[in-house]
Amino acid sequence: MNGWLKKWIDHQDPNHPFESVYDLTLMGMKRAGIPEPEKQAKRWYISHSQLCMAKHMNPLLQGSRGFRVDSNQVLVVTGPDTTDASVRLAWYALEHSAGFALTAAAFFGERHARGQKDLAARSGALHEALGKLVEAAVAHGWDKNPFPDHWKFSETT
Repeated sequence: MNGWLKKWIDHQDPNHPFESVYDLTLMGMKRAGIPEPEKQAKRWYISHSQLCMAKHMNPLLQGSRGFRVDSNQVLVVTGPDTTDASVRLAWYALEHSAGFALTAAAFFGERHARGQKDLAARSGALHEALGKLVEAAVAHGWDKNPFPDHWKFSETT
């Protein structure tokens, strides 16, 4: 049995992944033959980390969402938040989650569904739709780091 597979099967800690998410991402990029796997793994890991901020109630994100200060009052937002910042967060989650899912489906199709022309045709339409979503995000200026004072990373390394 593969060492990684055994490690995953034997893993019993629900609070931590069986291996570093970055290391797993890098391994996947290398196995898939992605050019510049270290650079791509870093970009994917950053997106994964930012998506996890909401899931794990990171105070950096929660401090900017969920409540508003108005004059001398703190207002808790319990319903839909349609502010520009919240729409940007929802857009980011949709765009990157769809990208992750589409890439995973492409890897699966490449490995296990070769010759499936229908799958390839549907994948092309999904890639096109995702490309339009990304273009619209860039047009809104939503492709920039949402926490530049806290979240430091370089696209070149």
